[in-house]
Amino acid sequence: MTALLLASVLALTNRFGSVSVDTYGARVLSYVPSGGSEVFAMLPSGYGGVPLCWPWFQYNGPQGKDSPKHGLARYREFTVVGRENGTEAGRIVLRLESDDETRRLWPHDFSLTMAVELDGRGLSLCLTGENTGTEPFSVTEAFHPYLLRSVVRNLTDVGSGEYRTWDPDATSHLKTQGLAPADWKKFVCVENGVFAQDHASVLKPGERHALTRTLTLAGSDPH
Repeated sequence: MTALLLASVLALTNRFGSVSVDTYGARVLSYVPSGGSEVFAMLPSGYGGVPLCWPWFQYNGPQGKDSPKHGLARYREFTVVGRENGTEAGRIVLRLESDDETRRLWPHDFSLTMAVELDGRGLSLCLTGENTGTEPFSVTEAFHPYLLRSVVRNLTDVGSGEYRTWDPDATSHLKTQGLAPADWKKFVCVENGVFAQDHASVLKPGERHALTRTLTLAGSDPH
């Protein structure tokens, strides 16, 4: 398949709403269902949307606390390998391949594909990691969405893996560098994935593993 690098921020718009996706880190920045309101918080600090955690969560990388927090995927430019935008469904597919820089941080060969779809189900995300090397490796991973507090109770949210919630308060959220004093009032993070190293997914050469998430805002109007 020929790679298509079109822009740094891509958009899907159809009768079910609109979505924007950044090719840097394959991060969903915005989701507005038709007839509804914005689902994700975007903060002045740059936090927000749906950052990826892959191939490790927190500091579970080879260098421990010296590993980039939440993996390497969110700090890399993805290539656009597919884009469709019809009235009934839209899809963006982004891909990251291992290279000398990723192997310096994590000594494995991989292909990581992020598919973002907007259709009658709502917003669907699928993150698929494939072992393209000759040795097995283990992965912890997560979708880390910053959901606006105003919409959380109206969301239908289904995903694979375990779920956990970061619901900060006026004190605890300031442990995260860059957040402003009032930011905790705007968002709550509801993550799904594989978080603990002892529950990591082990991929043998040629094997794949997918993490999924579908979000639908109740009361949105697809017409």
